Formats: sequence, C-alpha cells, structure tokens
Amino acid sequence: MPSNDAWYAVQVRPHSENKVASHLELKGYTQFVPNQMESSHGAGRGARSRPLFPGYVFCRFDSTLPGKIVTTPGVICIVGYGNVWIPIPELEIEGIRRIVNSGMPVKSHPYGYERGECVQISEGPFRGIVATVSRACNKNFLIVPVSLIQQAIAIEIDGDSILPLNLNSIDNSCSYRAGSPRVVEREAREPVTGREKTCNNFCN
Repeated sequence: MPSNDAWYAVQVRPHSENKVASHLELKGYTQFVPNQMESSHGAGRGARSRPLFPGYVFCRFDSTLPGKIVTTPGVICIVGYGNVWIPIPELEIEGIRRIVNSGMPVKSHPYGYERGECVQISEGPFRGIVATVSRACNKNFLIVPVSLIQQAIAIEIDGDSILPLNLNSIDNSCSYRAGSPRVVEREAREPVTGREKTCNNFCN
C-alpha cells in the first residue's frame, strides 16, 4: 500500500515545543523543531535554545492515523482548514532543515514581509534553494516562510551565490519554493538591489 506519510504543523501550548517533540519521538514519530541558540543575559548564564517557529512542532505521520498525535500532552491541534489537515511540502521542510543545520545565525522574521527578489542559491550549503532575498544594512538575507502557519525565518547569505530568477518560469510564488532544487530559467547575473529594509532586526 502507498504511504500517506507527510509533514504537518502541530500547534502546541506556549513554551512546550521541545517537550511535545520528545513525546512524539517516544511514540515513534519523526518530528522537527527548528531551534536557534541565543545568549542568556545575566552572570553565569550560557546560551539557550529557542524555537524559530514558536507554538509549532513539525511532525511526519499518516493523516489517516492521527490518534496518537492529538492525544499527546501539550498538543492543541493539527493545522489545517476546517476539518482538513494541510500537509507542508517536503521541500519546504528540507529547506528549513538545511538552513538550521548550517550552524549559521538564523532569525525569526515577520511573515508577510518577504519583499525582495526571487532568487536561487547557486553554491554553498544552501545550493538549490529558491526563496526571497532582501537587502538591508549592506547585507543579503534569505527569507524562507512557512505559509501555512504564517511564520518565516531569515539568514544572511553571500551575495556571490545569488542568481536572480525569471518569475515567468516559476509556476508558484517564490514563498512556496523554499528548498526546491529544480532547475529554473535564470536571468543574467546581477547584484541584488533591495528596495527597502524589510525588518529592522537585520541590523541588530
């Protein structure tokens, strides 16, 4: 029988992301909580882990067998529209995983502010990722949203690895192509020019 496994966003109670993820793993599910390390203020305090997508755990499971998910302590619901759960594209999860696993500083980014240029990354650890790049404070930032939960993350990238894309060759908006390795038509390479500063925290 074909597998119905897919990635879904599981909404959880505040500050319970990692605890819920541990419970789901014990139940045999594949789970993913993208975290970033941040310094704690105060003497004697080191770095601590903070979820990049607060209030959500990504979990892979068969949508016809959700019973053990919804009964997990801390789980509020599986995200969808009405009574229909909506899967998250595999390539979108893979793009986020590659960014988090790069070891480079990642920031949460306000959803809906992915203004910039649609590009494909041509080299380095993010090679093949298609997403939006914005320029602020003389730096280039790759912005990867998860449209289903209306949250996004941003990471600084090398401008030399950016290839602007011909939007006419893309069948979906740039925000839906995060992680995609597919070959698309490329325009002549030009430096990315930001039209505005999309988020002040880029400069912090």
